[in-house]
Amino acid sequence: YKIPFKIIKADLKIDELSEKEKNLNACRICGIEKRHFFLKVAIETGFNTIATGHTLNDEAETFLMNILQNNYKAAKENFIIKQITGLPKKIKPLYFVNTREIKEL
Repeated sequence: YKIPFKIIKADLKIDELSEKEKNLNACRICGIEKRHFFLKVAIETGFNTIATGHTLNDEAETFLMNILQNNYKAAKENFIIKQITGLPKKIKPLYFVNTREIKEL
């Protein structure tokens, strides 16, 4: 389809941030840092959309993790992609694809 894309290596310091932010677990910190990184790169490169590789399995795992941690608000919000006017939109093109299906390709 000739859609432009860019692969960029992120050097996120999750362990260091976990030491500073004792009230947040490493998964939460990583998610926040990745979203910030993706947004920054998209803005710097002029892209208007951020596509992530989250699969059905990822979404189910995140939902269950939030429920087990009594974080019902995050569990509910996980399924809603918030679009903010003026910022690149976010999409999850593999949202309904099972990881097993991907491995079978």
